[in-house]
Amino acid sequence: MKNLIFILFVLLCANFSNAASFDDKKSDIVIENDEIKAKDKVLGKIKADEKEIVAAKSKIKNYIVSIYNKKGALIATYDVKSVLKQSKKDRSILEASLKTYKDNVTHTGSNFLDFNSNVADKVDQTAPQFSRVIEYLIQNKYM
Repeated sequence: MKNLIFILFVLLCANFSNAASFDDKKSDIVIENDEIKAKDKVLGKIKADEKEIVAAKSKIKNYIVSIYNKKGALIATYDVKSVLKQSKKDRSILEASLKTYKDNVTHTGSNFLDFNSNVADKVDQTAPQFSRVIEYLIQNKYM
């Protein structure tokens, strides 16, 4: 019984140490001048496009971001639609997807986004929650 408790404790500690090391990687990711950098190393480049659609009581913005590796090959396309609710003056994400070209799979936004959080009207890092997309790509070894 003591051995079982000890093994569970070791596994739990190992799990927390892996999570902590991944969180350290998250804070190191920076997007500047259309380049994705981590610890002053260029991981890849991006090309962003933004379109606005005006509907009856809301403005929908569609962001399409192409993500390239450091050699210039297209590895993924991030497509996200967010809506600005005029009555509340906040922006929320309607739908999002990430298409990876390595395995030709479309990942749903629920894998890497927080749909419940409100997005500021001024979008950071090219598209809503774009840093989460980069973290997801790194974690799943696409970058």
